[in-house]
Amino acid sequence: MDNAKIFAEYPFLKEGIKVFGNISLNELFTSERYSQSREYAIYLIEKSLGEKKEFFTMDYETKYLGYHLARLILSYFHDPILNARFANFYRDILEENFKNENSLEMIKKISESFSLNFSIREENYYLSVYDYIKYNKKLGEKYRLFYQRLSSGYVYFNLKAEKEKIGKILREAFVNYFKNDLESIEPPDSLYYNFKNYIEHLKKLRDEKISTYTPGEFGEVNENAFPPCIKAIIRSILKGENISHNARFSLVAFLNQIGMSKENILKIFQSVPDFDERMTEYQVLHITGEKGKTVYSTPKCSTMELYNLCVKNETKDQLCFKDWMTHPLIYYKIKSKSNISPGSK
Repeated sequence: MDNAKIFAEYPFLKEGIKVFGNISLNELFTSERYSQSREYAIYLIEKSLGEKKEFFTMDYETKYLGYHLARLILSYFHDPILNARFANFYRDILEENFKNENSLEMIKKISESFSLNFSIREENYYLSVYDYIKYNKKLGEKYRLFYQRLSSGYVYFNLKAEKEKIGKILREAFVNYFKNDLESIEPPDSLYYNFKNYIEHLKKLRDEKISTYTPGEFGEVNENAFPPCIKAIIRSILKGENISHNARFSLVAFLNQIGMSKENILKIFQSVPDFDERMTEYQVLHITGEKGKTVYSTPKCSTMELYNLCVKNETKDQLCFKDWMTHPLIYYKIKSKSNISPGSK
């Protein structure tokens, strides 16, 4: 098989740099020759956000470089949910390749790339029980360990008859690999300068699509990760102060999107001097969509500023001053996952 085709299909393989890698970042960012690769990178991110677009190319270099440019651009955003959505979108592309892969050497290289504890013996693919349990969680009933064949601490599959199962596990391993890979990337300073228009476009699109972020993507409610604006609203309530309608709306929308129960949201408002349980319950149910067809989204940072609810100048929280920080939900997810250093761009 043509090496270029292999690395276009599996761009995460390190050996791909030998085929496509003799390119400077300046060339990649600015040269007309790579304009299609840049457009393909943006297309991939747009598709991962649910945009209904199509981009047809059979050029192997475009696909390989587009994937790696998308990695760089995603690393700029520091958005764990955006990263996860891209990984889930791209895993579906890869799954078809995995299921149709006939080369045992390629299956070996892919498994090694994902740091799997595996072996290939005779006609079978052996994967450690630990790795299998780690990656089978989203695969449904028939993939439960109970239904699999075991041998000395390994689950094993026939390489010809059970390609689909092997492909499913490899696709989930890619998702984990991709998320960890992005955390290791430090985007170059020239990225924003050269991709400013693309990045601003993706910021707007991301903020439009953020209403589709589900509570499950945020995990357990973590009050320590609340952004300063939300903490300030809650502090005012707990002090017994009346707060504005916009503050109430923003707080309820935020707490609902991260998965806090309606009962716990209502409890927060009990300290407000003009607390009216019936009216507050109505407002909460209206904002959360239980008294109407619309589930309202958390306002983005620029809107919080218009509402006079942004407190970054008072708190001096460096995360709030990042160019890519455009939404309280992004702040919350990042803080929930890890701490971004003050110097990060």
